[in-house]
Amino acid sequence: GINALRIFLNSLSIVPELQDKIERSLSDKYKVIAQGENTRFNNIELDVTVQNGQLNLTKAQVLADSFYLEGSGAYDFWEERVKVQAGVSLPKDLSFSLVEAIPELSPLLNQNEEIFLPMAPYDGHIKEIVILPDIAYLTKKIVIGRGKQELENLIDKALGNDESSQQNQGQ
Repeated sequence: GINALRIFLNSLSIVPELQDKIERSLSDKYKVIAQGENTRFNNIELDVTVQNGQLNLTKAQVLADSFYLEGSGAYDFWEERVKVQAGVSLPKDLSFSLVEAIPELSPLLNQNEEIFLPMAPYDGHIKEIVILPDIAYLTKKIVIGRGKQELENLIDKALGNDESSQQNQGQ
């Protein structure tokens, strides 16, 4: 079976040492889901049209036990080509526990305070389809978030607002 939560969490672990933090931050509910064999889907809504040998998926919304997916795509029956774009959001409670344990993930929060990760767009033969998180987006968001934090630390240090300066002044 396919466990979508496990795949999603593994994609977040591209940053060194995150895998252990991710696993420790999961509530019992999400640990059980992540260790399961399959993803449980609660609701699936698809807007599909078929015309001239092509299936067009104008809207796909999938609500599962541990994520929400929204996307679109197309399939050409004659050329056996598929085109897919999608994004995944984690529930607020799971997003909160992950960000609390791993502040580096906070740049991935969307306006609904859910961790959001787009999937890498795919345009190719159906037999070669691979749906993976957009690692470039993930890396960029996390690196920019870390860089921002480092810059804030340097500014604080330059202004004498870091903890060591405050401790030295107190002595």
